[in-house]
Amino acid sequence: MKLTTREKRLLYLLLIVVILAAFTLAMQRLSAKNTARESELLSLQSESAHVRTACDSVGDMRSTLAKLEADNKTLQGRFEPYADNAQIDDRITALAQASGLTPYVLTLSDPANTPVPYFGAESTGEVGGLFWMSQASFTAYGSESALLAFLDAADADASLHVRSFSYTGPRTGTLQIQFVLDVYMYSPEAADAAQ
Repeated sequence: MKLTTREKRLLYLLLIVVILAAFTLAMQRLSAKNTARESELLSLQSESAHVRTACDSVGDMRSTLAKLEADNKTLQGRFEPYADNAQIDDRITALAQASGLTPYVLTLSDPANTPVPYFGAESTGEVGGLFWMSQASFTAYGSESALLAFLDAADADASLHVRSFSYTGPRTGTLQIQFVLDVYMYSPEAADAAQ
């Protein structure tokens, strides 16, 4: 069977259409793969940037850690070591008597010796902080000058904080003074466990 010129042209045209369709399908598949790979590349580049940022900040974090450790050592030297309630009672009584006050009622908070959350304790307030606080309330008798001497002595001691005080009586005579103190203590056992 012999094909006419017109039939040959139609066959060539049909062949060209089939080739173009196959080429278009192949290009669409390659384009889809290319899009998926570009998305994967962008994801990897983003992850790489995060890793580089983390690696760059390691030096800063090490210097910050060294500074915090030095600050911790400085704070350890400023605060009294951890003490039980009897030792805290003795310490406050001795300071009051040295200032010229006569303490007669001293009450420690219950529960006493709670961890200070912003000095190394867990955010939940669990035991294990490096610094502890106990609150003491006491009443004493003494003169205005003895009151001022006690306030100066407590102010000079970094481990004591006078939360409040009030007094009754004539300023030129004997005053009855009520104090509320926070006593901050360093716990070497907690520091050793943290390292």
